[in-house]
Formats: sequence, structure tokens, C-alpha cells
Amino acid sequence: MKKIKFLNLKASLIAIICSLTFMVSSCTCNKKQGSFRHVVAFKFKEDITQQQIDDIIAEFASLQEKIPAIVNFEGGKDVSNENLHKGYTHCFTVSFENEAGRAIYQPHPAHQAFGKNVTPLLDKVFVMDYVVE
Repeated sequence: MKKIKFLNLKASLIAIICSLTFMVSSCTCNKKQGSFRHVVAFKFKEDITQQQIDDIIAEFASLQEKIPAIVNFEGGKDVSNENLHKGYTHCFTVSFENEAGRAIYQPHPAHQAFGKNVTPLLDKVFVMDYVVE
């Protein structure tokens, strides 16, 4: 009887391990988003309108359709309750497969045009890039 319980436990553990292995191997999170991140935070000037902010966000998001090196784009308005934003109200993450993707993105005409459109509306901008570890 002890041998049967042990075999049932062993079979259950094997089934769990197989399930977990399948879930991990089929996860597309990192595959979809790439492994290189470009983080951008905006502190808009006080006198711009919400419509201008909305237009800039839409233009930034549209870069993913115009620049194939971008594998994911996300962002939003600060909602932290820690009050450490230092005036930066919006943060965005642009993901690339690797550093070479960023090298395509930075000089791309669509990115350059976006930069020209957003710069007059900003008090400050913060940019940081990192490789996902």
C-alpha cells in the first residue's frame, strides 16, 4: 500500500512538473517584448492642454506601426501615491529585441519628427535604457 501511494505521488509530481514546463516554455512575454528597454518620462509644460498631451501620446504610440524595430510600446500617466514623480506625469517603455533595434529607432524619420513635435511641449524629459536581465 505504501508503494502505491508513493507511485501516485510520483505520478502527480511528474504531471505538475510537465504542466509547469509547458507553461514556461510557451510563455511569449519576453519573446514578444524583446530584451532591450527604452524608458521615457515626460514633464509637460504647465500651459499645454490635455488635447495636446493626448495628441502626443497617440503620436508616440503610433511609432510602433511606423518603426518595425519596436516590438512593444506601453505607458501611461503617473498614479503613484508616493509623490516622488518630481513633476514627471507620464512614463513610457519602448521595447526592442536588442540594442540594434534602438539603433534603428533613434535616427528613424518618424522618431525624429515625433521629437520635434514633443520637445516644445516639455519642461523636462527623462530617458533611460536597459537590458533585461
